[in-house]
Amino acid sequence: MAKASMIEREKKREALVKKYAARRAALQAIIDDQSKSDEERYQARLAIQKQPRAASPTRMRKRCAPDRPSAWCVPQVRPGPQQAA
Repeated sequence: MAKASMIEREKKREALVKKYAARRAALQAIIDDQSKSDEERYQARLAIQKQPRAASPTRMRKRCAPDRPSAWCVPQVRPGPQQAA
């Protein structure tokens, strides 16, 4: 089971991601747009870097359930060599 502090921290990250999602999408569109000048794209990149790190969706942790450990921690049940017949 995940610690309560980790669950609360994850909730805080989710709120930050939602708060900055529109701004981040607009800046990312400018960065990906090849028709924009290099200076505009560079300024958009700097603006994204000024946002909090936790505002990036990749910082959120994937969990099986809200009170469970990370999804990758859940052990896979596999049959042993004697049971694989």
